[in-house]
Parts: sequence; structure tokens; C-alpha cells
Amino acid sequence: MAHTHYDEYCLNENGCGWTGEIFVEAGTKPPCPTCGGPTDRLWIGKSASVVDDTILGGETIENLSIDPITFHSRSEKKRYLKEHGFREKVRHVGNVGEGSDKSEHTTRWF
Repeated sequence: MAHTHYDEYCLNENGCGWTGEIFVEAGTKPPCPTCGGPTDRLWIGKSASVVDDTILGGETIENLSIDPITFHSRSEKKRYLKEHGFREKVRHVGNVGEGSDKSEHTTRWF
């Protein structure tokens, strides 16, 4: 089987945070070289750039449990919300003063 380079990231819930290039056999899931945890492919979009998953400084949410929870990545937050049956509420705010709910950031409605 062919070997190739892949950009991978660590899925370890303990917050290893490793991201890097790995030389692996195609179709395999290599362990994290830092902690040994599972990894997943880091997909690169059409623009050949990746949006950083990190939440700089963390995001603390106080009403998910008895104690506040701080998330340091969007994927960590998404995983926690899914595991506990929560969904984020997204509010639409139109342009102020125009008397409309339209926004210059919205191009189409589904």
C-alpha cells in the first residue's frame, strides 16, 4: 500500500492539541506522535488554508453545568454540546436603523 503525507490533528479529549504532518500508509489512522491518542485528517479547503480551531484565551460558558466550563477549541465545544444534547442558539440581527431584518452579511435564506 502507498505511503503519503497527511496533515493530522489529535482528537485526545485531554487537550493535547497536536497538529502536524505525518507520513502514513494511505487509509490508516495513525496515533498522535505526542500523546498516542487518536488522530483525524485536517482537511484543507479550496483556498489552501485552514481556519484555526483554537479559541484564543478560551470561551467560558457558565450555564452548561454546576461549574463554568472553558473551551479552548471550537471542536471541543461542539463535541461537548453534542454529547450533552445541547445546540447553540444563533440569533439573526438585521441592520440597525433600516427597519428591516435584512443584513449585509446575508446573501440568501434557506
